[in-house]
Amino acid sequence: MILGLAVVVLGPARLPGALRGAGKVIGEVRRISGAFQQELRNALEESEAKVADKGDDEDEDDLLDGHVLDDLLEDDELDQVIR
Repeated sequence: MILGLAVVVLGPARLPGALRGAGKVIGEVRRISGAFQQELRNALEESEAKVADKGDDEDEDDLLDGHVLDDLLEDDELDQVIR
């Protein structure tokens, strides 16, 4: 149904170009999303490694209570985020 509507609105001559453009946009969004997710994973792993290196006896629940954010953001940045 959507394809039929696209043919009517864009016409058969412009439809392939529009689909290519939409495909490029979707691919770019997926690439950016994947890179963002990887950066978050890396930051989390780095933060967990810092906690493990300190020898703290905190369990995993304590990490999820905000200690990860404390390691990722400077004190001033954290204050701005909270406000």
